[in-house]
Amino acid sequence: MVRVETYFAVTSNTVQIGASAKLRFGFSSFGIEGGFGFDALFQFSPFYFIIEVNVSLKLKVAGLDVLSVRWS
Repeated sequence: MVRVETYFAVTSNTVQIGASAKLRFGFSSFGIEGGFGFDALFQFSPFYFIIEVNVSLKLKVAGLDVLSVRWS
């Protein structure tokens, strides 16, 4: 399964954009799951911006999480 979501918004003082992608491969008791996403906000007055990024990866064996890594 692959799932991708995005958004884009404009207001009188900001622009906002973001996206996320998730991947799942395997079966109910064994599999690999991962994801990537970002969110960005740009403000014009006063000028300001922030960008957040996150990444995750998980390995499941026999229904148990064997390895899980997450970075934000």
